Amino acid sequence: MKAVRAWFAIGLAVILGVVVCASVAAQSDDTAYVKVLVWQDVTDEEVIYINAQPAVGSSDALDMTPLLLDDGFDPGNFYRYGDIALDVEFGQVGTVRVEIRIWQDVQDGRLLYLSARGAGGSWGTLGTLALPLTDDPRSNGRFRSVAISFHLPLPFVTTLAGSVGNNGYRDGLAKQALFGGYYNDLTLGLTVDQDGSVIVADRENGAIRRIAPDGTVSTIAGGNGRGVRDGPAATAQFAGPVDVAAAPDGSIYVADLYGYRIRKISPDGFVTTVAGGGGIYAPPWGEDAWGGFRDGPAAEARFESPSAIALGPDGNLYIAERFSRIRLLSPDGYVSTYAGTGWPGHLDGPRQEAQFFRLLNLDVDANGNVYMIHAMNDHVDIRMIDTGGTVSTLFTSDHPAFGGVLANPNGIAVAADGAIYIANTGRHQILQWTQEGGLRAVVGTGEAGVAAGAQGEAAFYRPGSLALSADGDLFVADQVNSVIRRVRTGSQGFAPDLLDVATGEALPRLPGVEVSLFAGKPGNKFADVPRSADGSLAEAEFYAPGGMAIDATGSVLVADTFNHAIRRISTEGTVTTLAGGNGNGVRDGACAAAQFAQPHDLAVGNDGVIYVVEAGGNRIRTITRDETRAPACIVTTIAGGGDIESELGWGVVGDHLDGPGLEARFHNPTAIAISPSGD
Repeated sequence: MKAVRAWFAIGLAVILGVVVCASVAAQSDDTAYVKVLVWQDVTDEEVIYINAQPAVGSSDALDMTPLLLDDGFDPGNFYRYGDIALDVEFGQVGTVRVEIRIWQDVQDGRLLYLSARGAGGSWGTLGTLALPLTDDPRSNGRFRSVAISFHLPLPFVTTLAGSVGNNGYRDGLAKQALFGGYYNDLTLGLTVDQDGSVIVADRENGAIRRIAPDGTVSTIAGGNGRGVRDGPAATAQFAGPVDVAAAPDGSIYVADLYGYRIRKISPDGFVTTVAGGGGIYAPPWGEDAWGGFRDGPAAEARFESPSAIALGPDGNLYIAERFSRIRLLSPDGYVSTYAGTGWPGHLDGPRQEAQFFRLLNLDVDANGNVYMIHAMNDHVDIRMIDTGGTVSTLFTSDHPAFGGVLANPNGIAVAADGAIYIANTGRHQILQWTQEGGLRAVVGTGEAGVAAGAQGEAAFYRPGSLALSADGDLFVADQVNSVIRRVRTGSQGFAPDLLDVATGEALPRLPGVEVSLFAGKPGNKFADVPRSADGSLAEAEFYAPGGMAIDATGSVLVADTFNHAIRRISTEGTVTTLAGGNGNGVRDGACAAAQFAQPHDLAVGNDGVIYVVEAGGNRIRTITRDETRAPACIVTTIAGGGDIESELGWGVVGDHLDGPGLEARFHNPTAIAISPSGD
């Protein structure tokens, strides 16, 4: 029996001796040097404590974690063992999970052996090592201890920075840092700088952050509240930075979504506005508070929701406006429309004639081809504008409700070899598209989660923005997990056909049901586009219609919110304005002269009175009709009051006060219903 046990121990030690020597000889950027510390209680040899930390630049701090030897025995019942997984923080490569197994001789408790592997790896990679325990001078004779160091292959996916599941604003090392708003999923834009650091546009915090190669997160500029203040980085403000692009000269360009501007941070830390202007999406509201469109010299140009940017090889900055255009900022400071007509749709062909509906993200390859993720209401596309100026659709996916592969993909990055990486956000997976191979999964199980490890074992939770480093590593904004992940492709790249593309089943549909256009003209209500018109069902125009109700005659009543009107669709098919439509206000009186402030919903009482809930006016109004009087239709305020949310005073959100109707106050009321008793 002793001979068998001895040969078992010698075999384990020999295996480790061979593998560790090979591991040290093959040390590279793809391995992590780990130190494991083990303590054994001399009064109870089955009481084991353990610690893992980086082997270089670490301390032997005694933050001991208990390890119970109760997970099983070897086949001959010579050794009991216990398993534990520990996270080791490596600033440069992120968090590495180490799985450790401690073996103990069941007859001689002083004989311990250690096996170790990276999360999800093989026990055979490093083998097993005898632990030469010695008395620990720091323990007053209570413990025996040993420290063992070895190299482990790095997981394919690691967490680079951020605290899983925790949002906020804090700089620091690796998981000490926080990103995003306290109550929001992570909304970040990413790019990789020339030194290998990751530049982060942290929209919710109004800040541009840097994750240095050693894992330290710091604020480059902003973080001082919402605004568009230029100047020194320490005092600058951003109104909604959503994407960043790093220039060869060390400058950082920023897409400032709610500021409708393109900003630049110079290498010396000075923030300037390089294109765009006007008001911003924040009180006090002013001119161009909703953006605008104007080509021309950069200072005179105007943007509508600049949501993604990418630098081309010629120094041109390509700017995706969320709705229907790609703009171009040239190195000499001129803004032009690069592609798109401004009319929403999906049309390929010459870039000046092409149409886009919703641009989710874009990137530019080394040759100047522009790639983008494009969404329609019923499908999602990968589209390209080649250097000759022709727009084409490379791949189309049905809407995920109909079983489509692409589900709200938010990130795109083009590699040096032309491969296109897509963050398939709703399917929790990173995909790759190539002309030769089509669409394939390259990392992520497709199930929502947060797991480091091998290519087929890592898990993301709604991955968003992507960025590629010069050596091919892929960085991912793991949105719901609130962290930045690093995918270490190394020299081998992604293993082919390792994963299945995550898909979903089409939602079941009730047979025999059809949806048809009833009244109004579809389309977005841009400037200079008609927004209100009475007439036939096909001629009528609505502007963000809200709640509806049916009156005693069968007519459909509509709260036409942004037309500030109550509309009526008769059973004969005619649309008329019943009350309001005279601008934003709260004027009572005759229906033809009355004003509403963003009516959101309505209901009809048993007596035919129409009750309107008014979000912008923070009021409850009624519309009564009596053909025996003049005027026959009257609007009356029955509850609420105070200031209104007008075009010149946005930000008034009402108050809360109970009491008699006209003394009561409401806080953005949006829905209404009437009980059988008339309440």
